[in-house]
Amino acid sequence: MDLETRNERYVYEALSYETRHHPIRLLKVLQGEKGNRICCELFHTHLTTFEKPSEDSDCFGLAAFEGYNEDFEGDPRYTALSYVWGDHTDRVTIQVCGKELSVTKNLFKFLECHRDTFLRNRSTEPLFWIDAICIDQSNIGERSRQVESMAEVYKKAQNVLIWLGEENGDTSIAFETAQKWNEDYQATEQERQACSKTFEGGWWDRLWVVQEAVHARSLLMRCGTLELRWESFNEEVEWSLELFLKIWEMIECRRDFQNNKHDATWVLDNFGDRKYYDPRDIIFATRSIVPALVSVVPDYSLCTADVFISATRAIISHEKSLDVLLHTSRKTRWGLLETRPTPSWVPDWTVEDYGFLEYRPPLEFKDDDRIDDVLSHEDPSILLLKGVAVDQIFCTTAPLRSVYWEEQSAPEVDEIKQLQNWFPECDKKFVARNTRPNLNLNNIVNNWLQRRGKTTTAFRTIKSLVERMNQLWHLEGYSFITTQNGRHGFVLGEAKEGDLVFVAYGSGYPLVLRQEDTDESSYRLIGCAIIDELMDGEAFEMVKVGTLDEQTILLR
Repeated sequence: MDLETRNERYVYEALSYETRHHPIRLLKVLQGEKGNRICCELFHTHLTTFEKPSEDSDCFGLAAFEGYNEDFEGDPRYTALSYVWGDHTDRVTIQVCGKELSVTKNLFKFLECHRDTFLRNRSTEPLFWIDAICIDQSNIGERSRQVESMAEVYKKAQNVLIWLGEENGDTSIAFETAQKWNEDYQATEQERQACSKTFEGGWWDRLWVVQEAVHARSLLMRCGTLELRWESFNEEVEWSLELFLKIWEMIECRRDFQNNKHDATWVLDNFGDRKYYDPRDIIFATRSIVPALVSVVPDYSLCTADVFISATRAIISHEKSLDVLLHTSRKTRWGLLETRPTPSWVPDWTVEDYGFLEYRPPLEFKDDDRIDDVLSHEDPSILLLKGVAVDQIFCTTAPLRSVYWEEQSAPEVDEIKQLQNWFPECDKKFVARNTRPNLNLNNIVNNWLQRRGKTTTAFRTIKSLVERMNQLWHLEGYSFITTQNGRHGFVLGEAKEGDLVFVAYGSGYPLVLRQEDTDESSYRLIGCAIIDELMDGEAFEMVKVGTLDEQTILLR
């Protein structure tokens, strides 16, 4: 091969979608001397058939591949790689079919380790599916179609190989510890530190690995030259709280998927904070494990807002409820959004929930078509909410913030500051007397109301919250509200005087809405609320007796 040919850039041949089979590319890593350039071959096949090439085209020696079996009926035998791309700017050039292709350094290290260690010890050469190489990443159309079927790639793989990176002095200790760890095992400090260094971060932080691990028939971890089966992990691992949570979430996700009980908002909330390069991947990377999102077809020509709108509509349609609105109160709004605004009813899955709301069964729709009515507006960014406008906000605190939680002072002092920030008109000494361990939130609320010219008696909302929430931080994000008709409660969001209290069909909580300046029939969502005498369908009873009327509003 001359220098000019060797330096030529690899150009992908288009995949053929003419048959009902899903086309993919598979990779063969070629034998080579240690230190030499990595050389590979890439060829086309399908998930449901493995077509034997003609003699003229068998330039890759397919008959010698572990993945090729002339009598094998069904899918090709291959290993799918699950790994972290790493720094996109730190790249190394390899050869594919004699042409140059750049890959990230972490992927290069896997290919190098596989060639130098594992190929030498095997008589057959396995085929790999590796997304960065087997998908033409520069082709948006191909990338969208391949991502749509990526779950099938991992489902049908003989094995899914997790590449954790290069090994170090702690790797062997960590792998040995993982295999003998259980709830009774007392690990040494050295073992704990080795496990933390080996298993924290990296692969565990990546979003796309969730579906890859969930769909895998067989999972094998590799770190350098060492290997460890997934079954070595169990729910008792406690190398660190952060790692434990991530392993537990993955174990739960695999189990839930096998038992067909995946909840869309649980998956998006628990895995939305994983690392990704494109916020649209929060939806695209989880759609295959969440039945509610299957209808959302990956399309990288759409902006992030449109993808999140489609996902939220799909969840509403699938669950036949408005429970997803519980997740709209988040710590920031749309820091990663491109340019145009997005609807207030669409959660920003790129950031954490701000506050805590327990699940409540939604008020049932009157008929099966009701949820279709909610989604029936010609503009997909608008919901048609039918329900009852019950009340308006008379006065409200600001949301309880966590500005003092990080201070290294006594908890009692922190809580005094938090409560005074939350109820600024309360007397300092009064708040101090009512701060934990003898916190009487009901008295503090009554004191605040009295200073605003209102009188009230103990009410259920405060009592139930205090009984249920043993620490003040459970109330983070809540504003305390009182309405024009004397109702009291909390809204998870930043309410203001004049906001509408609306009870909608399909929502387990009353909603606080704010009228749009440009359209009297349009509102935006401020947050879900906990309000006395509106939690169990009382508003609809008022409709039945003629006290209130139903109405339909536009939620933007």
